[in-house]
Amino acid sequence: MNNKRKVRVISDFICPECGLDFPLPRIHGKHRKNGHIIDIYCPKCDKIQQFQEYKYNQVYKTLDGEIINKAG
Repeated sequence: MNNKRKVRVISDFICPECGLDFPLPRIHGKHRKNGHIIDIYCPKCDKIQQFQEYKYNQVYKTLDGEIINKAG
């Protein structure tokens, strides 16, 4: 089946070192649980980091850079 027609949801990936919020689209049925770790290149750190995955609008960052999970 063609992937262009599948519904996509936005997942937020957060870098553990610099706190960069990196949104990426995921196919709806392939969504992972909150806190799933995936290796992605971080342009701010200039190296591959282990980003944590969160559903769209499930987490937010304070002005100090602290990550707060709305789900608990």
